[in-house]
Order: sequence, then C-alpha cells, then structure tokens
Amino acid sequence: MRDANRLGVALAGIFVMLLSGCNGDPAAAPVSAPIDGRIKLSLDLLDLANQRIDPFQTTNAKATVFIFLSTDCPISNRYAPEVQRLHAEFAPQGIKFWLIYPNHDDSSEVIRKHIQDYNYSIEPLRDPQHTLVRATKARVTPEVVVYGTEGRKVYQGRIDDRNVDFGKERPQPSRRDLNEVLDAVVNGRTVTNVFTTPVGCYIPEAP
Repeated sequence: MRDANRLGVALAGIFVMLLSGCNGDPAAAPVSAPIDGRIKLSLDLLDLANQRIDPFQTTNAKATVFIFLSTDCPISNRYAPEVQRLHAEFAPQGIKFWLIYPNHDDSSEVIRKHIQDYNYSIEPLRDPQHTLVRATKARVTPEVVVYGTEGRKVYQGRIDDRNVDFGKERPQPSRRDLNEVLDAVVNGRTVTNVFTTPVGCYIPEAP
C-alpha cells in the first residue's frame, strides 16, 4: 500500500530521511517561528478539468486557506469532518478555502471520488508540478497555509493538536489552531506569523 511508504511525521526544520518511505527522523524546531512574507504568484494549479486556476482570484476574501490533502492518507482523511466544519463556519464570513492535492497519483477522477466519499464542499485544485508546495514549503498532508490580504502568510501548520506524534492521537484536540487563526481574521484581530508542527503523510518529492 502507498500509505505504508508515505506515512511519517512532519516537523519544522531540516528533514533527514534515514530510510525510504515513511521512516524519517526529522529534526525538531520551535512550534512558533517566523515564516515567509508574501507568496510569489507563479503557480501552476489546475482544477479537475485541467484548467489553470488563480487561487487568489477572490479579491474580496479576508483570507485564503490552502489545505493540502491526499486521497490515501488516513490522518488527512480523518480530518474531513473538521475541515468541513471550518468551511461551514468561516466561508460565509469571507474566508476562501481550497483543497490542494499535490500527489501525482491523485488524478482528477480519483479526487472526484475522494470528494464524494468524504462529503467535501470545498473547491479542489491539483498541484502536479508542486508550484504551491515549493512556494509554501509544505511537507505533509494534512497541512494548512493561510494568507491574509495582500498575499501575506499569517499561518502554516496543523489544523489542530489532535495528533501529538505519529501513532499518538488525543481523543479530542486541546487547541484548534486553524479555528483560532480564522476567528481572529474575521473579527479584525491581528494575526502574527505563526508556524505549528503538522503531523501527517509526507508529500512525495516535496522540497
């Protein structure tokens, strides 16, 4: 199965792969660290009809949320209800959500089935050339990146802290990081640059 070859723990900093597949021993980093300012808009993202899409085309959005997913990552798939809850709460308040599928093996047909199986109502995009992966330095699925107005990154990392480590999961999260960030955005509070450590499946060939 591809899961066994791709599951791993994402930690910020320098990733050192000791064995092929999911066996990694990444170096730890602080949970809060400075992150990039503005994204460089040289992206090659495709919708499921293979049409190129500009994800920042919604100019009146208070924030744009990219959620990196893969169809066969069990950690990613377990977050589907929470992702849908966040979308239902914050999309009507001016937050634009995108599902980003960076894995080459996730074809348009596979993604359509995945969206149907997990009841997603968020627009999906494919990133087969990893242009958004490189721009954001995303490493795993699930991982979220939030850009505020003027294309400035305000958050990157986990959805919440339910997954403590690979194979270690809380019954309920003690902190809902993405919810907190979006709540601050829609209520006009300042969001400082924040990076949290995501736990999930490595994106193949991620930088």
